[in-house]
Amino acid sequence: MHARLDTPACYFARGKNDAAFRTQWQIAVEPARRAVVAGMAFRAVLADCAHGDLDDFRGELRTAGLELGGGGAPQARHMGL
Repeated sequence: MHARLDTPACYFARGKNDAAFRTQWQIAVEPARRAVVAGMAFRAVLADCAHGDLDDFRGELRTAGLELGGGGAPQARHMGL
């Protein structure tokens, strides 16, 4: 797998509207998508809560045939006495 650093929008001529700009989650989906195409098996894709809560990120993973196995905001748990 190859690493790709995210480049802040301010480095692009049109900022976030520049065709070459990618968010961190868009960059993260690409290697997973390439791995699926290459035939690599996945049990889960893990993400931190910042990315795990993004509907677009989860949707792109599902489109690639993958499911998010972690991430998302922690749920409050109440313990009964």
